[in-house]
Amino acid sequence: MTPWSSESTPVDRDTTDSQKIDPRNRSARALTTVSGQDAKGNAFAAIDAYVTERAGIALTRRANKYCYRMLRGRILDSSRGYRLFRWLIKADRSMRIIVSEYVKPTPGMRVLDIGCGNADLAAFVPDCEYLGVDSNADYIAFARQRNIDVIEADVAQLLDLGYEFFDVAIGVGLLHHLKDDQVANVLNACRAVLRPQGRILFVEPTFHPEQGTISRRLMLSDRGNFVREQDQYLHLARQAFPHANVTVRHDLNPFPYAHAIVQATMEPVAVTTNIEPTTSAAPAAL
Repeated sequence: MTPWSSESTPVDRDTTDSQKIDPRNRSARALTTVSGQDAKGNAFAAIDAYVTERAGIALTRRANKYCYRMLRGRILDSSRGYRLFRWLIKADRSMRIIVSEYVKPTPGMRVLDIGCGNADLAAFVPDCEYLGVDSNADYIAFARQRNIDVIEADVAQLLDLGYEFFDVAIGVGLLHHLKDDQVANVLNACRAVLRPQGRILFVEPTFHPEQGTISRRLMLSDRGNFVREQDQYLHLARQAFPHANVTVRHDLNPFPYAHAIVQATMEPVAVTTNIEPTTSAAPAAL
């Protein structure tokens, strides 16, 4: 028979139908076998195949999310990746604001930088006695290459290592990586290494009621799993320091984001407050 003949060759309909079905679709394959007395059993098989297929999709999405978080963590765990990240979010700009409005350094002030990373804070307090503490060996090695005083240790070890008391303990983006009991340990360790008039200053991402979609999604994608609300940070701070204050700022990053500025002291001294904790109006939600 010629290709242009009007006659048609008999076709096996079952074969054609099966070819139209995606062989990867288990539920579709099961449905094609439903007939006669086997209908009930095959219906259950189809349901089972459908559930298995959807579970596989969910598992794949979860695996992709895990791989993304793992890759991002490895990048940020390196000093080079961390520097790139800081450049992208213009971290030096926010650091200048934090230092000028909250740290207010004076010559000779002893500054403890907890979770110091690459110890970038040191450049903003040149007249102070700076010490950075971090558990990441790569960060510490990079900071030492720049002749910055840093150690790979825990805050609680500082007094045993012979360090004197500090005037201020600072942590930028640290507490939202820690569980409540771990935060309590860090704050108690800070209290132990501070002078009687010493103070703590932590800058952390925070959720708030007027928060826009972009800001919230950015925080939900953060590798820190314990982003808290303003009152939660305040509660944790007051467990170690009786005089605590938490304010919220929306202008530290060049994109929609909110930071909790956590400050606390053991004695009733003036706490630097540039924004009212609850009455300041948040910007329009984005």
